[in-house]
Amino acid sequence: MPEQVALDALAERRTDVSARHGHLQTEVADLARAQRKADADVEQVKARRERNQQRIAAGLVGDPKQLQAMQHETETLARRISDLEDVELEVMETLESAQSELDRLTTELAEPR
Repeated sequence: MPEQVALDALAERRTDVSARHGHLQTEVADLARAQRKADADVEQVKARRERNQQRIAAGLVGDPKQLQAMQHETETLARRISDLEDVELEVMETLESAQSELDRLTTELAEPR
């Protein structure tokens, strides 16, 4: 009888680990998608800031009010990039943690019991 209790406990543990593994696979996929989106958002804002800076540097903005507005927008975009990079970093850290846990559970599931 003690053997059956031990086997039942192992089976229950394996079921729990397997369920957690499945949840983590979904979480890792969602976080990877969020990271790709954050990367794309940062690149999009950087490209817009770069276009503005190039137009200003090339003297393509003649109207002083328009120039001032574009300079202000460029400053705003720089702050936006900083905010987006913070979000990107948070997602990367969370993804790294989730991936480590997923790897650990994958190893645990691969071990014979």
